[in-house]
Amino acid sequence: MDVRDDQVHGNQEGAFFNTYYKGVCYAPLYIFCGPHLLVAKLRSSNVDPAEGALEELQRIIGIIREQWKETYIFVRGDSAYDREEIFKFCEEQDPG
Repeated sequence: MDVRDDQVHGNQEGAFFNTYYKGVCYAPLYIFCGPHLLVAKLRSSNVDPAEGALEELQRIIGIIREQWKETYIFVRGDSAYDREEIFKFCEEQDPG
């Protein structure tokens, strides 16, 4: 789970100057399973990097669990995703 800057030029709707990335950009949310892209959600760069991450994790893990109920799922994200509700959800996903 990660966010990256997607630099833009001109007057793009929803693009904002981001002080961390030092430019006008979008800040899409990406979720991968190894090298496989599961989620690419375009977002403005003026939002909390963790915004929408929990909902996307719930959706993706729900889809995975429909097919592979006993699969151990390891979620990794940087400090931008250090949120109690994300930790709580992930800890509740132990397949037993």
